Amino acid sequence: MIARVYVAGPYTTGDVAVNVRNAYEAANRLADLGFAPFVPHSTHFWHMLFPRPYEFWLDLDNHFLPFCQAVLRLPGPSSGCAEHPSGWSA
Repeated sequence: MIARVYVAGPYTTGDVAVNVRNAYEAANRLADLGFAPFVPHSTHFWHMLFPRPYEFWLDLDNHFLPFCQAVLRLPGPSSGCAEHPSGWSA
């Protein structure tokens, strides 16, 4: 089975476009190594078309976490990571 990896990291802190790119860069590397990355930053594009409250996105992400075998925590401050029960830090 291919390991599913949740890519966690900054989104709203700093430049959102750079943060989304960084998440996809990490996901691309993971895919090259044979992992199946899940990039919660992808909801950025959904939110651009159909905005929803921040809490909706956090809740949605939390529904995917139990299905991932690992978390890759990207460096930098992240309110979403800080709010997670595990308290992922950079």
